Amino acid sequence: MLLRRQMDGKRAEESGTGLSPYTLVRYAGELMHGVHDDFVYPVSIGITENKELDKDSPKRMYWKMSCDLSHAVVPSMGHHDPLDGYITISAIIAATKKSICDVRENEMKEQKMQMEHLLTWLQKDRDDLLNIVKSIDDWATEDSLGLGGLLCDVYRLLSVLRDLTKSNRRRRIQKQNKNLSEEKAPTEEEMNYDNNEKDVQDATRELARTCVHILHDANLGLEQYMKEYPILRSSPAAYRLAFREFGICIGANAIRAIFQKQLLEGIDWTVVDAKRCPYIATKRDRKREGGDGDDGSKVCHQGPSQDHAQCKSLEKQIRRGVKDIESSGCIAAAHELLTFWSDPSHRLCGAWTGHADINNIMFAASLVNIYL
Repeated sequence: MLLRRQMDGKRAEESGTGLSPYTLVRYAGELMHGVHDDFVYPVSIGITENKELDKDSPKRMYWKMSCDLSHAVVPSMGHHDPLDGYITISAIIAATKKSICDVRENEMKEQKMQMEHLLTWLQKDRDDLLNIVKSIDDWATEDSLGLGGLLCDVYRLLSVLRDLTKSNRRRRIQKQNKNLSEEKAPTEEEMNYDNNEKDVQDATRELARTCVHILHDANLGLEQYMKEYPILRSSPAAYRLAFREFGICIGANAIRAIFQKQLLEGIDWTVVDAKRCPYIATKRDRKREGGDGDDGSKVCHQGPSQDHAQCKSLEKQIRRGVKDIESSGCIAAAHELLTFWSDPSHRLCGAWTGHADINNIMFAASLVNIYL
């Protein structure tokens, strides 16, 4: 949670640490990399002592570790924990790339080398977490706390996409300003630019695919939640868990922030959809993609027998998914939940006082939109 809040460089001075955005990003990256191998482990541990085999083995995450990281307190893996880790490390990588751009502009060579070395390790750690995320087929949940977490993840993913594509745009401008000649052999710095641009394209596409997946599963969960919401709304406070309900409130705040901060407009979608296949599966899909339905879209190299859902514009899928969430009724439901729990008489029952600490924290986070 601390890493998430500190990754916004604009909040560096507000954090009260007195540290520069560069220093905060470096500390966050070093912390993330430092604990990665303690939380993420090969599933072959305990079966083999062959380190080379362990390195290539599928990996999982411990839910909770002891304070000194010596052993797992809860060895099972939480449903959304790998997703949380993947988004957080992606945010750190985006901020690290921005810092490298700033360092280049200021000609601070030693700091640039430190950040590029850290970036290499963070990208390897990110790939570990991404492989775990890809192994999970279903993020859907009807639990209001879990649903709220997914809605917050959508906001965070879109923020990372914006920052990553913006950083890539700055690097392209820097490269153009150097007037590099194509006739001579590429320098090490030129190759670093090219490798970074390829990594950004690959990373943004994986982030966007993950966002599409989350939006799909969040909408499924919200559909079921809204069907059962009338029963929850009519239940007395004594039979309700406020901190779980506040998950929807915080998630609704995140969705509102997407529109208020115009996150979708801040993303360079040409990078996200750079490798998009031109095949659209059906005439109806071509219309949904903005065509007239008879435009004779080209067939992808996979052939017409393949599933081409992944070939559609990720931008359009994300915009549609966010719009579906907005129209699901969850924002109105969140307002009703806050109104209910704002009544002091509803906070006198044992269901509230028995979880007073977490209830008060979640209540405060719901009242103040932390994403604005």
